[in-house]
Amino acid sequence: MGPQTTKRKPYRPNVGAILRRPNDGKILMAERIGRPESWQFPQGGIEEGESKEEALWREINEELGLNEPANLCTILGAGPPTTYKFPRGTRMAKKWRGQRQTLFVLDFHGEDRDFCLDAFEHPEFQSFAWFPVDEAFERISKLKRRILEKTVEALPDVFGKAA
Repeated sequence: MGPQTTKRKPYRPNVGAILRRPNDGKILMAERIGRPESWQFPQGGIEEGESKEEALWREINEELGLNEPANLCTILGAGPPTTYKFPRGTRMAKKWRGQRQTLFVLDFHGEDRDFCLDAFEHPEFQSFAWFPVDEAFERISKLKRRILEKTVEALPDVFGKAA
């Protein structure tokens, strides 16, 4: 089919969402099911023929159970597409070298009760919480920390001196 070496595999196009509460600047992170203290942002692959924004809204809906997320969120900006490699032996590493992720930052105008983590058949998260940006850096996996760094650097007006 394709080359067997990891470095020749493509990066999977991916989007992620940082939802921010405008009142206190805290950002939402979700805890993966069956992996306590494994915190990340909602994220997923961009499907064939889908724009980054379309994928963003779909992933927010699927992973957070947020109905019509475009009515509750305002896109503030996005960081630069940033790559990371999948660890060897993982399911995704069989097809992809890693991911090329664009992290969008959105103001969230809803309430916690608007989220429904088990709205879909295969939920990914068991809980969510709001964290200051500096604490998000501590909680996110080292693999994805650089993407958060580049996004915060690219959007100084959004994050201010909190980062």
